[in-house]
Amino acid sequence: MPQDWRTARGKRADRMRRFLRIRKVNAAGNMISLYRATAADRRWAELYDGREGFAFYGHDALIDPPQPVIDQHAMNLDTGCCFGGRLTAAVLEPGADACDAAIVSVPARQVYASYLESERSD
Repeated sequence: MPQDWRTARGKRADRMRRFLRIRKVNAAGNMISLYRATAADRRWAELYDGREGFAFYGHDALIDPPQPVIDQHAMNLDTGCCFGGRLTAAVLEPGADACDAAIVSVPARQVYASYLESERSD
């Protein structure tokens, strides 16, 4: 993938851009729009096979209470900072595997947005 994925071309570049905006997939593995997801759809990270490497991701603070979620090939670090939760990071030493990441988390200083505001911006 080129350094600037925003201007990259081709099938793989398109897949990477879509990958950045996905939260749920259906039973067939197809991406589901955020507002069309059903209870039967699953988080993409539960099914991700790791073919693009280990993924650290966010923009999915709908887990209650917000906390990091670790799947086999991905880790959700969104702990709801903008909603007054926590700001969380994974710290990797050079050459370390993702499973060796230290998780660091600090409380948000304030509430920056409501959940309803974030729905409108997606």
